[in-house]
Amino acid sequence: MKPPSAGNFLNGAMDRLLKAARAFSSLNLSNRFLKEVPGEVYQNQEGLGGIKDKWWEAMKLQKLILAYNSIESLKDDLRNFPFLIVLNLSHNCFS
Repeated sequence: MKPPSAGNFLNGAMDRLLKAARAFSSLNLSNRFLKEVPGEVYQNQEGLGGIKDKWWEAMKLQKLILAYNSIESLKDDLRNFPFLIVLNLSHNCFS
């Protein structure tokens, strides 16, 4: 059985994940076959609850879980998470 592609998973699920993350200050993208952190994580999320601010500022993201993917590098945009306490990058492909 072939694993689902990250693109197929994220097309419909990312909006739901970001909305749930606002309620819990935590975003879990572990085991999603990701090769990079999805751009939606870094971008403004104007459609979330009508708030036009950056979604991570509105909810003060404290936990970002990216474990068990194939991520090789991170963007400097990770600095957009000033309240981040936990960043789990275990079991990825960093060199």
